[in-house]
Amino acid sequence: MTKGKVYFLLLSLLLLACGKGGDYEQMHEQLMKAKAQNENYESFVSDSMMLSVADYFDRNGTANEKMLARYLLGCVYRDLGDMPRSLECYHQAVACADTTDADCDYLLVGKVHGQMAYLYNKELLPQYQLEQSHHCRRYSLLAGDTLAAIKAEDFCASAYYLLGNIDSCIAIKERCAELYLAHGENLRFAEAHSALTAFYLERGAVENAAVSLAKAEQIKEFFQSNGNVKEGREIFYYNKGLLHLAEGDTDKAEQCFRRLAAVAGDDANKRIAAARGLALLFEKQGRADSTAKYAMMAYAQNDTINQRLMQSALPTMQALYDYSRYKDEAAKKSQEAARTKMLVLILVAVLLATVFVAYVFISKTRRRKEEQLAQQQHEYEMKMTLLAKANDDLDALLAESEERNRQLIEQKTAEIENYKRQIAAYKNDGRTAEERLVSSSVVKRFQQMGKTAAEPAEDDWEELRKLINMELPEFYGIMNANGQLPMVEYHICILIKLGFGIKEMCNLTGFDKYKMSKIRRQLLQKVYQKDGSSSDFDHLVRKIMSVALF
Repeated sequence: MTKGKVYFLLLSLLLLACGKGGDYEQMHEQLMKAKAQNENYESFVSDSMMLSVADYFDRNGTANEKMLARYLLGCVYRDLGDMPRSLECYHQAVACADTTDADCDYLLVGKVHGQMAYLYNKELLPQYQLEQSHHCRRYSLLAGDTLAAIKAEDFCASAYYLLGNIDSCIAIKERCAELYLAHGENLRFAEAHSALTAFYLERGAVENAAVSLAKAEQIKEFFQSNGNVKEGREIFYYNKGLLHLAEGDTDKAEQCFRRLAAVAGDDANKRIAAARGLALLFEKQGRADSTAKYAMMAYAQNDTINQRLMQSALPTMQALYDYSRYKDEAAKKSQEAARTKMLVLILVAVLLATVFVAYVFISKTRRRKEEQLAQQQHEYEMKMTLLAKANDDLDALLAESEERNRQLIEQKTAEIENYKRQIAAYKNDGRTAEERLVSSSVVKRFQQMGKTAAEPAEDDWEELRKLINMELPEFYGIMNANGQLPMVEYHICILIKLGFGIKEMCNLTGFDKYKMSKIRRQLLQKVYQKDGSSSDFDHLVRKIMSVALF
């Protein structure tokens, strides 16, 4: 047997032992079928196929293929009602993504985070929902899918509502509504303003609620050909009825509530809304019997919903129990697989050793030139020695590099934690962002310059902008949402937010009162796309609050 034949035999055995002959085309076809099924909203009924596909691509796929396979496996468990496994698969999918690679599927990364936000919303976990929605928005923007990013931001409103932060709900819905309209999403624009009607009424802002309702009613896509609101959006009648009730028009309010009751069907939420609206109406009219009747109806429907929520929570609890049991079984199977793998490796090693011994035996039986064989053997051993030395040197270099990196990481980590503690101590001093702004040294310096008509230097303006960005990080984005403002106009917005008077702003910017009033009216149109007075713009800017998104 020649040396070339022996090498070929060794290579064949290694390939056979490693088992690299997987059918990529078949697995890729199954992956694409599952993707199409998920995109067509067809529910999965079994995890057997996707488990095989995910396992295959874990071993043989690219980063994007691994992420897609784990994501679709999470969708399977989502449809099967197994939330713990679904979330685990989604987290594994995100871990597979190489976000530093130019070929990374950012759109899919955003979808995975969106699915996690959806599951956390179902389980009434608003903080986790917010975190995943922000990730979804970020990666959707990186993928160039602006509409998906808007939807992710819009989804944050439901989380803030669960947290009782109505002002954030209003700010998000207003911003997203305008973005929907700019992208031709008229139906979503109308839905946003329908929700805004209810939010404004909770804040007692009846005029703003009326404006939002009117904007929703202007969208023809929001209604059917017969004039009724589109199916699935009937809660609009409840919001409209509340507005009429707040305006004192009880007849129109009753029409809206009864219209909602007529189309509620088996939907307990719509029944509760209709009964609650009628109870509020009759309470306002002083009709005690009717008030009690509909209040009891709302209470009964609410009790039904609570029972359903408890019933729906039982499968989740069962899934959590099953998940723990499955994890134990998986650990046992993993141990068995490890033992099997070790046995296979030992058998392969024995087989390779047998082949090598046979090769040496056959080689010795052939009459070759002893000197040439010895020389070749000597050179081979020298190369092996040099290779071993090179490997040792490489290992030493790698160990030294890892130690240096570890020290640098620890140093930077400590530095970051120190900065975080300093910032946290600064922001947790019991004061609001507005109080910290007004009491800051740079604002006081601007107040002094405004009184003495001293013109601030560019360094002063830069320091003021940095202060605003730190205390009100959303301020810049709100002011420039509809286009980049000139720097001098942005400076005027900052001064208005900080409560500077007209005379002080004129002194600081060099404009007269007429010019200052004109600029503020123009800013009202640029920033909020509204017509009105300069004082209207001042009022809207000063309402902007600091919203913590983390």
